[in-house]
Amino acid sequence: VGETKGDSVKINLSATTNLTTVEEFENLVLRTDGNAVTRLKDVAEVRLSTSNPDQESWFSGRPAVMLALTPTPGANPLSLSAEVNALLPDIIDQLPPSMELNLVYDGSLYIQDSIDEVYTTLIEAVAIVLLVIFLSLGTWQAAVVPALAVPLSLVGGAFLMLLMGFSINLLTLLAMLLAIGLVVDDAIVVVENVHRHIIEGKTPYEAALVGARELVLPIISMTTTLVAVYAPIGFMGGLAGSLFTEFAYSLAGTVIVSGVVALTLAPMLCARILPDREHSNALERLVDWAFSMQVRVHQWLLRDALRFLPVPLLVVLTVTGSIYFLYQGSTQELAPTEDREVLNVQISAPDTATLEYTTAHAAEVVKAFQTFPEYLRSFLLIGGGGTPASSFGGFRFVPVAERERSQMELQPLAQRMVSQIAGVQVAVFTFPSLPGAARGTPLQFVLTGDATYDQLVELADQLIGMGYASGNFVYLRKSAEIALPLTRLMIDRDRAGDLGVDMDELGATLSTLLGGGYVSRFNQGGRSYEVIPQVARSYRLDESFLEDYHVRGGDGTLIPLGSFVSLQHEIEPTQRAQFQQLNSVTLSGIMAPGVSLGDAMRFMEETAAQYFPQN
Repeated sequence: VGETKGDSVKINLSATTNLTTVEEFENLVLRTDGNAVTRLKDVAEVRLSTSNPDQESWFSGRPAVMLALTPTPGANPLSLSAEVNALLPDIIDQLPPSMELNLVYDGSLYIQDSIDEVYTTLIEAVAIVLLVIFLSLGTWQAAVVPALAVPLSLVGGAFLMLLMGFSINLLTLLAMLLAIGLVVDDAIVVVENVHRHIIEGKTPYEAALVGARELVLPIISMTTTLVAVYAPIGFMGGLAGSLFTEFAYSLAGTVIVSGVVALTLAPMLCARILPDREHSNALERLVDWAFSMQVRVHQWLLRDALRFLPVPLLVVLTVTGSIYFLYQGSTQELAPTEDREVLNVQISAPDTATLEYTTAHAAEVVKAFQTFPEYLRSFLLIGGGGTPASSFGGFRFVPVAERERSQMELQPLAQRMVSQIAGVQVAVFTFPSLPGAARGTPLQFVLTGDATYDQLVELADQLIGMGYASGNFVYLRKSAEIALPLTRLMIDRDRAGDLGVDMDELGATLSTLLGGGYVSRFNQGGRSYEVIPQVARSYRLDESFLEDYHVRGGDGTLIPLGSFVSLQHEIEPTQRAQFQQLNSVTLSGIMAPGVSLGDAMRFMEETAAQYFPQN
């Protein structure tokens, strides 16, 4: 607060004006009247509690504190997970005996499993390709050329990825996997052409020189065509462009490198290691005989096909025309569902529900999931949607290898079971394998226009009814209801003026008593916490208690609200959302088993276009 300063010494001064414990707050003096002292503990209950009493976290049905770690943009989730897991043993050792720490969910495990699976598939693909080449040409020397061309092309593609700033992830690894079948084609074409010239009597050197010259334009054409097909994917906008840009450029770069390798390294290797005609083995001769017989059969079939030209033309037209029907009959979705050993759950209670109401029903949801033999653990953030009426969580199952039913089989069973819980709407769903533009249930359909919220809610109810009737959905819910009660305090200003009630003080008093906002802060343990005054819950059970609240008049006397305030009851929308500056209501849905996201969206769009007004 200051300092003392003498002739030679100065001393800093500090005053203990801060309150830091519950006892200090309880002993705070509010009023003195002679020898009578009124303290805060005489008129209020003081306790150290959470700042948000409408939210609670559960771990396997027990109260818990949840901590979520989200990587920053550009951070590597695998590195983050490894560093966090390395810290966990030290943190656990520092916890008191009555506390425990559990890792509920680690999304990096599935990323790492997917990457390991791609690596395994990559090795298998290379081995199978080399085996097929060996069996097709009959010599191990012929298999050596693609065996060297494939890894060199992949290394060259990885170098281009490094120059473009790409990382090793699922999409770039998928590009590498697909590139194996593309880059090996160039090397195989060169080997087969050189091998053909060797059979015709040329030396390996002459055959390599002539064969490479013959294939310069074809290989350039093949490479250019593939690049022209895949590179434009990188120019796509929206979610697909963001996801597949690295995939497209990685694949196109690897194909370009493979073309260079096929025109340079492959002919040189053929000239050095392929045997001449005089040193062919029995397997090579058997393969040559088998292919010559195949060529004869092909020539015979081709001759007959050209003799009856309308028949192959009819087949071509039939196959081409069926493309449209095959496309229309196929399911459409961003990515297939992957078994990640977890089902997400969203609990929606009435908007007027309290935390006690939601926790009672959330306990029933937990018990329902615990009946599954595959159940491992659960986590719930009750009130996590901003109000006690909205909760979110997840249920973990044992690893895939330890259960017979998949996540996709368990999801409709769990949805059917929790749908029988009265008093709440429960959605059981899985997050997509690839990130989407929205969170929550897989389907989110927005109704918007210049209509009022009452009209939009009515249209949403009609669409929900038709959606259930179609059999395409097991869960549908709208984001707004005309069901939120509102009590408006109608102030008789003339009467309030006669009593000397100030409107600013009235508003501040009601806000302090009911608002739950903080009025000050206190320090404890080196941290700052909020001081929140509020009327005890037993005195605000409903709006009738408001009439007994008092405010000070102009002469300092306490005046009950009921003397100049009346209550007016109204019903309003539970949510006032807008989409592109227009009133909107969002439908959240979960598709029935066997119904794809594309089919569900098509049904919603066609139904809305047919029955709803266009404004």
